[in-house]
Amino acid sequence: MSRPRQARRNALAGVLIAALAALPWVGLAGEVQRQLADGTRASARYSHGDPDKISVLLVHDFLDTADSRLSRALFERLERARIGVLAPTLALGIGARREPLDCAALHLHHFEQDIRELGDWVDWLLARGRARIVLVGLGYGAWQALALAERSLSPSLQALLMIGPPEPPAVDLDALHAALREAGGGRGELQRQALWDCPRYVAPPEALLSYARWTGPRLIELLGAAPLAVRIIAAERDRRLGRAWRVRLAESGALMQSVPAADDFLNPAHLEALLEVVVAGLTIEG
Repeated sequence: MSRPRQARRNALAGVLIAALAALPWVGLAGEVQRQLADGTRASARYSHGDPDKISVLLVHDFLDTADSRLSRALFERLERARIGVLAPTLALGIGARREPLDCAALHLHHFEQDIRELGDWVDWLLARGRARIVLVGLGYGAWQALALAERSLSPSLQALLMIGPPEPPAVDLDALHAALREAGGGRGELQRQALWDCPRYVAPPEALLSYARWTGPRLIELLGAAPLAVRIIAAERDRRLGRAWRVRLAESGALMQSVPAADDFLNPAHLEALLEVVVAGLTIEG
């Protein structure tokens, strides 16, 4: 190829890139990687969206990833609506984690580490001029998003959308505290107990306790004192949300919204209805 022709191609490419850059909602989607304070590499999926709209920090369910079916479906639907969305995969002690963790794996990560990591991603959005952020949490990720909101002093966090926040199973906290005392400040013997979605979660006592102390009553109390507007979206027939638990959620003061006839948002017949409800709720927020 002649040099003049190559120069013309380069000039044309430059014009095209400049034109795309002038459209704030185009592209700027892909994977983001950054290093956490402890040296672990964390990753997220990001779409810039329209800078005049709110941005969403999407928090996945317990032990899941940003590439789960529901997380990805929400990400893609928000992207089509030109709503900026950042969907991190919590490291859980594993650099650039790609796969969900099994309940029976050895878990050394802590609840507070997750919240700090989410806070770092909020700072990442703020550093890019995203001054209006709505938290969207899936399943138990909704409770972690609430804990993040409770700790954050940033006025940029404007609302929280909780999708199907389940009630944690009862855990013998006294036994965990006793195991922690016996460990004398160390990790101690591994515990195997039901925790959140896991019928048998394997972790040292202090790591397990960091999640287990977030009991149903404590979460309802936190929800009632939430420092921002909270909307809860639930499938009408979701078996993870019993009638008594729904009543307690409603009595907390959060706005409850039910998707009629839905039982599982992973069911394609109900997923589209959820996506539209979420987009409509975010449109109200700005």
